[in-house]
Amino acid sequence: MIEKLRRNHEEPNSPISVILVAGIPGSGKGRISYSIRKHLGNEQLKAYDFKMPSIEKGLKYETGDFVNELDSYCQGILNENKQIDVVVAAMPSYHHLKKAIMELRKSETFTRRFEIKFVITKVRAANFFMTPNCNVFQFLIENCMKGIAHAVVFEKGFID
Repeated sequence: MIEKLRRNHEEPNSPISVILVAGIPGSGKGRISYSIRKHLGNEQLKAYDFKMPSIEKGLKYETGDFVNELDSYCQGILNENKQIDVVVAAMPSYHHLKKAIMELRKSETFTRRFEIKFVITKVRAANFFMTPNCNVFQFLIENCMKGIAHAVVFEKGFID
């Protein structure tokens, strides 16, 4: 897996590997993104974790906003003469993951600069008891299906 994520720095136009982390609000997407980034750093990869810079932008998923923020975040790192192998990106809010991945792959800015290597759906047990909206559960089931998420991380959390 590590070699699959490693970027060829001799080719300046080689895409940056992206691990997408999806989940409903409060599921711990940012926390697991940070943990994955830290582990990849221990494996000698130049890894960074990304989430939208403001709460307002993190509440609703818009492909254009997500791509622009991710692109400017990575450009800021590269401007500091640092290298990037992989970015672990927490997707804003909760949405139809399959549709979001398709939109990302259609985005010229995204495909020119990035390549999705893995998709992880983060689930926290407490969210099942906190959310009366059944659409969230429909998205959860769809996003955990084979062919969409490469892994599902289920956290028991603070359930008795």
